[in-house]
Parts: sequence; structure tokens; C-alpha cells
Amino acid sequence: MSLVSARAFGLALGCALGIGLVGCADHDPVITHIGQSYPAAPDGGNAITDAGNDSGDASDANDAAAPVTWCAAYQVINCVCQQCHRNPPLNGAPIPLVTYADTQAHFPLSVSKNRVWQTMQKVISTDFMPYMGDPTIKPKVLPLTPDQKQLMLDWLGQGAHDEGGQACDMTCDWDKGPPPGRE
Repeated sequence: MSLVSARAFGLALGCALGIGLVGCADHDPVITHIGQSYPAAPDGGNAITDAGNDSGDASDANDAAAPVTWCAAYQVINCVCQQCHRNPPLNGAPIPLVTYADTQAHFPLSVSKNRVWQTMQKVISTDFMPYMGDPTIKPKVLPLTPDQKQLMLDWLGQGAHDEGGQACDMTCDWDKGPPPGRE
């Protein structure tokens, strides 16, 4: 197991067991684990385990926005998120984000009651993801552009539906190397 995978496993295990090592729930606003800091959610919780734990439907947040298609969201997921969220995941990512079904699955931590898309909404809105705190990841992880972030938040806020169908082209193939401009 790589050090990065060990970090992610420690984070998941600590949260699942309720151990305060990694800052689950109501612990410190910055969590340190094996020399790595993980930002807390704005309410003091952990951005990963607390993501979207309210049971309300996020769709009312963006009723005025035009429906965002799955393929538009997938282009961002494919060219940004899949640097780590492949199948199998790399660099300590806890889940793959390769298919629409991946976004609709239950988030795999036992302390989470969310679907993956609800967790995505929280970690993108709080700028926890894309996670840029690990300098060993090559190429360097870059933040979402403002347009990419807005598109993703609109799609997630509308309930992360497969508007327009699931047959999307793969714009970026990370197995062949970083997308242009990300070398």
C-alpha cells in the first residue's frame, strides 16, 4: 500500500471507527494525519464525512439555472477529477468517478448517509476538492476554474441527474498522459 493510500485508508478508518485522529465530526478545524492537513468544513466538521448529511434535496438551490447535462458535468469529472478518481482510484482517492452510476452510489464510509454526488457537492463547494495539498501527485493537482466549479455546483445542486443521457465522449484519457496544458 502506498503512503498516499495509507493516508486515505487511515482517514476513512479513523472516521468510520469514530477515532479523533483525523478530525471527524466536531474536532479541530484543520486535521493533521501522518503529516498531512485536511481542512474542516466551515461548520467545524470534516468535509468528507459531513458532506451533505442534511437529508434535504439540493435541487431547490439552483432551480433558476438551466439544466446541466451529465455530459457537461462528466467533461469536468473526466478532465479534472479522474486524475485521481479512476478505477482503480489513484493517489489515495477513496472512490472512482468514472461512470454516472459512480456518482449515484452510496458514499462508502460507514459514517456517511450520503450518495457520492451529495459528498461531491460539499467538497467542491468548500474547495476541499480537488485536493491540492499533496505535492507528490504528478502532474500537480490544479483547482477547478470558476466556470468548472459553477458548472459542477449547478449540476449537483440540480440533483445530479443524467439529463441528456449517459453516452458521453471521454475528452481526457489520463492513461495516455495528462490533458494538454497539464503536463
